[in-house]
Amino acid sequence: MAHVIISYRREDTGWITGRIFDRLESHFGKNNVFVDVDAIPEGVDFREHIKTSLVRCDALIAVIGPKWIGERTEGRPRIWDDNDWVRIEIETALSKAIPIIPVLIDKTHLPAPDDLPESIRQLVFIQAAQMDTQRDFNTHVERLIRRLDQLAGSSQSPAESAVPPNVKLVDENKVDKTSDGFSFAKDQLFRPRLFGGRVSWVVLLIFIILVAVEPIMLWHQELLGLLDSFNCPRWVSAKDGLVPSNAIIGGQEPSWPLYVCRAHVMADILPGKLIPQSVCDLAYDNRELSLRDYEVLTGSCPMHWENVADATTPAIAVQGGTESGKPVSICRATITVGTGGVHIGRTGLSTANKCLISYGGRAYSYETFEVLTMGKQ
Repeated sequence: MAHVIISYRREDTGWITGRIFDRLESHFGKNNVFVDVDAIPEGVDFREHIKTSLVRCDALIAVIGPKWIGERTEGRPRIWDDNDWVRIEIETALSKAIPIIPVLIDKTHLPAPDDLPESIRQLVFIQAAQMDTQRDFNTHVERLIRRLDQLAGSSQSPAESAVPPNVKLVDENKVDKTSDGFSFAKDQLFRPRLFGGRVSWVVLLIFIILVAVEPIMLWHQELLGLLDSFNCPRWVSAKDGLVPSNAIIGGQEPSWPLYVCRAHVMADILPGKLIPQSVCDLAYDNRELSLRDYEVLTGSCPMHWENVADATTPAIAVQGGTESGKPVSICRATITVGTGGVHIGRTGLSTANKCLISYGGRAYSYETFEVLTMGKQ
């Protein structure tokens, strides 16, 4: 598992770095991605703290926007300061041969070599990754994750990577040979013979499943289908862009449908939009969260979208989750930013009865929207 540190300058790319961090943490797990090395305990030499933190990581991501070098109204930029945290992070990674991936935000260019101190000029010769904050964000961040997975894999020793983790090596001392030279493990299960040939226990097990278990499974599926008709709609757990059967389509991008999803964020359960083969996007803290683990609304029972009048949520609205202990409903609206389309969000007392929708890294509120309700239109 990769251990990653994200280096950035807050006034430059703080807003998008949080979004990148959420995606990386979702993939690599908590305590494997660090974004605030500058959150240094009191009484600790920050230079040594940064160096110690970097020793334990597999890669450093340098998030670079148009203000990364820290321009000032007078004098040289902050990147030239010996005590600049961003400079120290890059210097330390270069000196310890820690892989660095420059991530250029929205087509930002790397600085010219002469614009950087000599100790970090090597950075401009490292192949950078592009990161679009709008439509191509998910594609670019997935590409970054794949590269980090490669770096984590290459950090294993040859002995570790040579043997797949699920392969069990056999102790030669526990192997005997028959008179005809056939080798077998002493603790190997007995293999019965049918019609003069070897048939493993696996084949017998499959036979039993096909003959005896399959009718039970078919009956079980019919029973589940019957119960499902009484439990509709239903939230089904999924991840990594998977769309379960009978998923509810709630919106539309110009090129693909958007499904109703929800995810756990701290103590809240917040609905949003599922992008097929990608993530569940939802609005949180005035920004867009992209989550790989989520639930999808499914069912074939009658539902329809009802226009909201006077900011009053219909009594038969489908509850999508809770926020600050208060219920929220599923809403959708035609957005007026980016490429447009109908997008899914949430509404309730916590949103001032407006429809809160995420798009392009930000959260937007709409007063004209529809709410998903039960029953026929």
